[in-house]
Amino acid sequence: MDVLSKKFRPLYDRTISGKLIAHTVATLIPRLFLILCAFLISCTDTPQSNCPAIKDPGLYVQPSVVQVFITDINGSILRSGTGAIASTEAPYGQIITTAKLVSDAQRIWIGFRGGTNNEALVKDTFPSSDLALLTVIIPPDFPALRLVAIDTPIDTKVYSTGYLGDDYFTFESTINNTVVDSSGHTSYAMSSTTPSLINGGPVVTHCGELIAVVTQATEHNILASAITAGHMSQNLQNALSISTRDFIDQGRERLYRGEHERAIEEFSRAIQLNPNDALAYHERGYTYSQLRKYERAIQDFTQAIQLDPFDASAYNYRGQVYSRLRDYEKAIRDFTQAIVESPADSYDHLLGLHERAKAYFDAENYSLAIGDYTQALTVENDHSLSQFGLAHTNLVNRGMSYHEIGNYSESIRDYTSAIELSPDVAKTYYLRALSYQKLENADLAQLDLTKARELGLQSLP
Repeated sequence: MDVLSKKFRPLYDRTISGKLIAHTVATLIPRLFLILCAFLISCTDTPQSNCPAIKDPGLYVQPSVVQVFITDINGSILRSGTGAIASTEAPYGQIITTAKLVSDAQRIWIGFRGGTNNEALVKDTFPSSDLALLTVIIPPDFPALRLVAIDTPIDTKVYSTGYLGDDYFTFESTINNTVVDSSGHTSYAMSSTTPSLINGGPVVTHCGELIAVVTQATEHNILASAITAGHMSQNLQNALSISTRDFIDQGRERLYRGEHERAIEEFSRAIQLNPNDALAYHERGYTYSQLRKYERAIQDFTQAIQLDPFDASAYNYRGQVYSRLRDYEKAIRDFTQAIVESPADSYDHLLGLHERAKAYFDAENYSLAIGDYTQALTVENDHSLSQFGLAHTNLVNRGMSYHEIGNYSESIRDYTSAIELSPDVAKTYYLRALSYQKLENADLAQLDLTKARELGLQSLP
């Protein structure tokens, strides 16, 4: 974040020093006038109401207009555009911008006036209108724009705003046409000298109310997607609300990037919003387990199971934690429950068998381990679950189980099958060599030991 702040902050410093200070006095009076309006005039939901005209609508909404930076995974800027704060629900908010700007983005950063840059995630996209909503942490005192609809848009004077490179601009124009596409979405056509780089910028009324987002801009014309007209209105309103799923999705994204502590923060916010969300506890428990905070992981998995007693995945993950703590009795109990609660053709069922077999092996109950490994191999084959890649491990582990009970011929058979699946795993050759040695087949044992060394097994136990 510090590196990104250093990259982005100069853009804002130049914008603020060059424009904001010069307009401070001009901004204060309209703001006070607008506050007075709220008490005395009682504005309605349309810009045709008696809301006060603002001397500079573009400058008035500037705190709500943001830069959108698209970067690679390392934070290098690939492209940038404009967006607007469409809703806030501390500490989060929603940024509205164009879908094509954020399409296929590796990382998205939102730059707020003053130099703060926070990473954002895509919450929703609306392909027919070329709009997207991003979820991001909003710094204090950055307001959302008020969304309104225009009853008679033709000839309405509006203001297109946005960032162009280092600077913030406002372009005045008039709506001269409405365009309704085959899906029923409405766009406004305007004549203006708006540069194409302002795509994604909000279009506001003389009262500073958000009515559209610029989706196409040429040297002389603008096409802006209406945000509260037609079918878009309800879809957008539904998406603007913050849900537990938003936090869960963000937590998963953090977890995928290895940001475990940030992931826990997101899952915790989901729990704060809805303490009865089993999935939030499930995901936080998994994250704690990755951090080896096993007691906390058990607590969260237990809460998830209490909220959803049929969640086979939670039983599997809690069982894995118990196995790491060498509490094999509890682990086996959880894996058994996962097997019971999951369909025979599911990953959870396969994983339950695989993990219970490991627990039996670690508890030195090799016969039961062999039974579960055999059943896991059958399930994987019968239900085409090879994409999960457990067959090789199950064969090797069953071979080890056979070796422990002295059935060396069967262990060699399993190791050989495993080698056929994955011929470049050094450990499998080494294990087969041990079984050959038990059968006093020194020549084959030596061949396997030589192959294991060739594949990189430097020191043999």
